[in-house]
Amino acid sequence: RDNYVNVADITPTVYDLLDITPPLTVRGVSQKPLDGVSFKVALENPTAPTGKETQFYTMLGTRGIWHKGWFAGAVHAASPAGWS
Repeated sequence: RDNYVNVADITPTVYDLLDITPPLTVRGVSQKPLDGVSFKVALENPTAPTGKETQFYTMLGTRGIWHKGWFAGAVHAASPAGWS
């Protein structure tokens, strides 16, 4: 399988597989929309596109973007603790 998915896509996929809609509120608290995209179609057909076109990453000052199979990244050394 060459389908692109991200961890953010897992919850939307579970909702899709169970054929349920995410709740708009939980215990009176409005919920934010899910960030991911269901990859149910890719589970059913290994060559099907997942619907994911773009994913942005950031962690510890390093960042990257994946778009339609292309990836660009910027890697930075970790910053010393306590800088301002």
